[in-house]
Amino acid sequence: MDTFEIHEDWWPPGYYTEYYSPDYEGLDYSYPNYGYTDIYEPHEIERLRARYAAEVTLTDRWVGQLLHQIETMRLLDNTVVMILSDHGMYLGEHRRMGKHTVNPEDAWPIYDQVGRIPWLIRLPGQTRSNHTAALVQPADLMPTVLNACDLPGPQMYGRSMLPLLTGRTDVHHQYIFTSCHSGSGEGRIEYLPSCITVSGPRWTLVTGPQSWEPTLHDRHKDPQQQHNLLSKEPGIAGQMREALVSFMRERGADEDYIREYSAI
Repeated sequence: MDTFEIHEDWWPPGYYTEYYSPDYEGLDYSYPNYGYTDIYEPHEIERLRARYAAEVTLTDRWVGQLLHQIETMRLLDNTVVMILSDHGMYLGEHRRMGKHTVNPEDAWPIYDQVGRIPWLIRLPGQTRSNHTAALVQPADLMPTVLNACDLPGPQMYGRSMLPLLTGRTDVHHQYIFTSCHSGSGEGRIEYLPSCITVSGPRWTLVTGPQSWEPTLHDRHKDPQQQHNLLSKEPGIAGQMREALVSFMRERGADEDYIREYSAI
C-alpha cells in the first residue's frame, strides 16, 4: 500500500495543524520553496514545521487503522509488515527548505534530515520489539521479502535483512551510499543535482561536484551534522572515499564521474 502523504501540499484537516500551531497569525505557507530559508521569517518556518508534523500525525493515524485491520483479519501470523518512507525533508536545517535543489548549479547535500528514513518491520509471530544500529538501505527490501518467503531471486546489490532481524548478526552493510539526480546524461534530471553521501556507523562523508566543499561529520557527537571535521580526520575521510570509488566502479560508473564526485 502506498500513500502520497506526507508529500506537499501540506494541507491536512485544520485541527491537526492547530494542534501543533494554535492561534497562528502570519503568512501561512503550505508548500516549501525548495530553496534557502532566507525568504522566511522564523515564525513562518515554525508554521511550515507544524504543517509537516500535522501531515505526519494524519498519516500515523491511518497507518494505525491499517495495522488494526490486519490484526482484525487474523493475518498477523502469516504476514510480513513493513513501514518505510522514501526520504525526509529539510525544514530549516542547514538553511534549506525542501528535499532537493531546483538549481542545476547548486548541488545539495543529503544529510540525515533527508537521507535517514524510518523502517519498521514485523515478522510473523514476532512478539518483542528491538532496534538495530546496523546500516540498511531500501535496496535491501526486495531480497528481504524474497528471503522471508523462501523464494529465489536474481543477483542484487541489496542484501536480505533476515539474519539481522532474527538476531543472527548485528552487522549488515559497512557503508551506505546515497544520492539523487547527480550529473548529466540519459535518465537523469539535470536541474535536481545532489552530492553523494557516504554513511558509516559513526561518520558521514558528503562529496559532490567541484562547486561543493566536501564535509565529514561525526554523527555521534554532532547528530545535526553541522561541523566539518575533514581537516582533522583526513584518514577517516580517505577510507570512506576509497569505499565510494570502489562502489561506483562496481556499479559501472565512468571515470570522469568518479573523479568529479569523489574528490576530497
